Amino acid sequence: MIQYVGVIIGGIASIYIYPDALDLTGVVQSLIAASAFMAPLISLGSTLLAVKYFPVFKDNSKKHNGFFGLMLALLLVGCLIYALIFPYISESLNAHFNKNESAWFTEYLPLILPITCLLILARLLAIYASNFQRIVVPAILEELSLKVTLPALILLYVLGYVTVKTVVYGVLCNYIFAVVGLTIYLWYLGELHLIPSTKKIDKPLKKEMTTYAGFGILNGMGSKSAFNIDTLMVIAYTTPTLAGIYSIANFLTDTINKPLKGIVGISQPIISKAFNENDMAEIKMIYKKSSITLLIYGIYLCIGIWVCLDDLFTIMSNKEMAQATYVVFFLMLAKLFNLATSVNNEIINYSKHFRFNLYALLTLSIINIGLNIYLIPIYGMLGAAIATFVGFVVFNCAKLIFIKWKFGFHPFSIKTLIIFVVGILTYFVSTFLPDLGNPYLNILIKGGVVTLLYPFVVYRLNISDDYNQLITSILNKFLK
Repeated sequence: MIQYVGVIIGGIASIYIYPDALDLTGVVQSLIAASAFMAPLISLGSTLLAVKYFPVFKDNSKKHNGFFGLMLALLLVGCLIYALIFPYISESLNAHFNKNESAWFTEYLPLILPITCLLILARLLAIYASNFQRIVVPAILEELSLKVTLPALILLYVLGYVTVKTVVYGVLCNYIFAVVGLTIYLWYLGELHLIPSTKKIDKPLKKEMTTYAGFGILNGMGSKSAFNIDTLMVIAYTTPTLAGIYSIANFLTDTINKPLKGIVGISQPIISKAFNENDMAEIKMIYKKSSITLLIYGIYLCIGIWVCLDDLFTIMSNKEMAQATYVVFFLMLAKLFNLATSVNNEIINYSKHFRFNLYALLTLSIINIGLNIYLIPIYGMLGAAIATFVGFVVFNCAKLIFIKWKFGFHPFSIKTLIIFVVGILTYFVSTFLPDLGNPYLNILIKGGVVTLLYPFVVYRLNISDDYNQLITSILNKFLK
């Protein structure tokens, strides 16, 4: 539910607010992207260790053997190292982005340092809370708060009440709020144990955790290079305006990924526990069921976005948004394929074969960066979208093959094909609907037809027990 509240707020902002300040939107999103890119490096693997090894340290009577304090200390060391090397990173970025006259971006480059540290600290707090099956409040504080704050700040800027500086520093304050809120929440749960301890760590465990953390850092950096560097490269090779358009297109398609984030948040501790107990049947079940459920939602969102896209661009006040049509198309396909492969990343990460993700990611990040460098100068932001699409497909195919090879299962079945057929037929039905001459009416009719037809057919075909139980529950509440 929290994910979709964020989607609604972000959707309203993308249609009615961000197009009126594309330059500022591009700059702010690029600052956030740069911070997110550096986050895995300064985490020193703490966010991965916080889930992977929590079952080893878990003991309420001993405050979980100082595990959270240890992860926090590790993260703070990473932040200190980052602070020491940041002047050199900032100088390099300044030299590069000045070539494209991205004045706002280069002016606020120093804020990448505190935003990065706060962002990864919030991630550690939120992911540690997931060990106790608590994901709603952390999601509100870590993700939803920014989705409310950023549109509000940019709207105030558009209306002339605040300056660019206020908007950028407002984003920084949002991350401070998230960290403070998450800290208070862990304290409220009785799980804020800040004193670190290494008593539980013997030499073999220390070696294992160090190796896992090291690979986790490289894995995270590879992931950001492969899949999240596109916004930065768009602003580096084009203009802040195009970066703003690209970020809006990215948001529209990122709604497709929202169900995956929720399922990953819930499944991470379960998969980690299942590997500790060698329960491969549980992992296989999660893999298959999550793939079907995610595809049902993903295809519905893809059809809904695509059939309404032209009308959405018409509603937006800036005509430049229309050039993002095929950017949305390629980003949408990339994220749909990511949904279809569901939790394959988590399965590999929490297995003894976690190193595979690193090797695949490092190879892929080189390919993806190379594609961005080659395609963006030729096709602009469309080149970045194509590079992202190729990256998602290649990387997820590699993981599918690897999991099948090592564990003997994959997430697909005849139900996968049925879902795609239902989706394609629903789309073709929507193309026969007439243009009513009003974008709002078009969205209402087209979106309404997709919303009524697709879920009904999927429900009647009984493709997913989880989905049918959800729909039945909603119908029962509605009828009451």
